[in-house]
Amino acid sequence: MKDYIYIKIKFNNYLGCYRSKIIIKDRCNKTVFKGITDHYGNIEIPVCDNEIYQVYILSNIKTLIIPLLAIKNKTYQIDINNKIDNHPITLLLIDTHYPNIKIEGGKIVLWQDIQFQ
Repeated sequence: MKDYIYIKIKFNNYLGCYRSKIIIKDRCNKTVFKGITDHYGNIEIPVCDNEIYQVYILSNIKTLIIPLLAIKNKTYQIDINNKIDNHPITLLLIDTHYPNIKIEGGKIVLWQDIQFQ
């Protein structure tokens, strides 16, 4: 039985302006899914939980290849911008259940909240 992930594609800061073709390949470069997003840029994709995939997004703006660790029932948002090419983005991820833990550049950083001292 397959699990599902959900992908939401955002084009130039607008949700779902274009329909895009999505191709998912597994570690062996075998195509496991082909589909097209709806008019809102959303698509539901059957995957195996905790597997690594390559997501190919083919749109009229550009083609992207994104590595993805599939975690079941999660929604992934992908921003596509035709004005910026290969622009690196730094993300700061905070776990809502443990706000004093942050993930930065692949490292987990623990810090003490001095507000409550």
